[in-house]
Amino acid sequence: MSANPASTVLALGCEDGSIRLVSVAEDALEHKRKFDRVKTRLLSLAWGPPRPPAPRKPSTTKPGVTASEDSDDSDDEDEEWSDSWILAGCSDSTLRKWDYASGRVLDRMLVDRRKGERTLVWAVAVLGDGTMVSGDSLGNVRFWDAATCTQLQSYQLHGADVLCLTVGPVSVNQFSYPYLSLPFVTQEGRSIYSAGVDQKICQYSRVEVASGDEASLRWIHSATQRYHVHDVRALATWPTYTPLPSSVTILAPSGRIISSLLFSGGLDVNLNIKPCMLPLERSASQPTRILNPIKTSSLSTFADSWQLRRNYPSRGLVLRARDARLLMLVRNRGVSVWRLSKLQNNSDDSDELGLQALLHDPEATDGGWAKVLDMQLNVATNLCCGAISDDGQWLAVADMYETKLFRLDHKGEVC
Repeated sequence: MSANPASTVLALGCEDGSIRLVSVAEDALEHKRKFDRVKTRLLSLAWGPPRPPAPRKPSTTKPGVTASEDSDDSDDEDEEWSDSWILAGCSDSTLRKWDYASGRVLDRMLVDRRKGERTLVWAVAVLGDGTMVSGDSLGNVRFWDAATCTQLQSYQLHGADVLCLTVGPVSVNQFSYPYLSLPFVTQEGRSIYSAGVDQKICQYSRVEVASGDEASLRWIHSATQRYHVHDVRALATWPTYTPLPSSVTILAPSGRIISSLLFSGGLDVNLNIKPCMLPLERSASQPTRILNPIKTSSLSTFADSWQLRRNYPSRGLVLRARDARLLMLVRNRGVSVWRLSKLQNNSDDSDELGLQALLHDPEATDGGWAKVLDMQLNVATNLCCGAISDDGQWLAVADMYETKLFRLDHKGEVC
């Protein structure tokens, strides 16, 4: 599923090889039409850059109509950008390009395949100049020319399937939030990020390469980071990248800039947030200061900055067994249980378990609790919830896929 640049139409890639368009404008959900069907599964979608409105023809004044009246009529005409094409990654070792107006396939691009196996194109992306990017099950990230639909470059930096791609976003001027003001936008489409089964996040940067008297743009591998312990299934950037065509002029900012952010998530149920700025060219006449919005460090480039990790929101992290005087802590992949000792000097302001007295009574804090259980569990994802019975006989925890139930043996201890 992918939304067009105007966020008014959703393109849905289906198992039967067709693309269906759903309108989401004006808070409505309406099926518009269906593109031509192909004999393969569609695994990923991306919209091409929108087409700008056609240049207005010079107006000629009609007989009996003044120039002011004629100009008013022309101003009433809507000048809107139009959608161009849709790129799809398929399960038969191909990429296909559909024309939005006719719904027909314009081009078909082949990727490498192993003998006897089909290559799955799990992820696709499109830049503002029409350059297409694909990530497949062989671990390849490929760049394709917009006009000829031929391969420009290819990198095999991943040891397994590339599951997601995202395009480097814009930068934000601190004094012009929100970022929609074009004079304060820079670096749009100058970086690509890929991730997948091998837990690595790779950054590709667009640089200018001089060859004699001519200069050309090429993509290079600029950095690799590893923050996850399982498959990375999703990448997203803030601000969101918009594939504007190269004809749109975007000026570089000056002053203080808020760094763009890269979000990544996967099966380890951790959300990682990291600044992903590219180095800016600084000059004495136009000084630039980049701010890190998550404040993990003063650095804001993808290769040098520190990430911020947010765990999956869990329920029941700290639980109590009131009758057994037990406290249970649910960690990412383990469980710890403490037993609270009975108090000799139980004050009136203590709670049911005597926690307040344990914290305020100097004599009670010495040996007031003891760890009785510490388990590391073999689970597919991080634990998301847990429970313990009041009598301390049963303990249950669950991850995203299964629930585990344990019976606790107190070994003759009196609860």
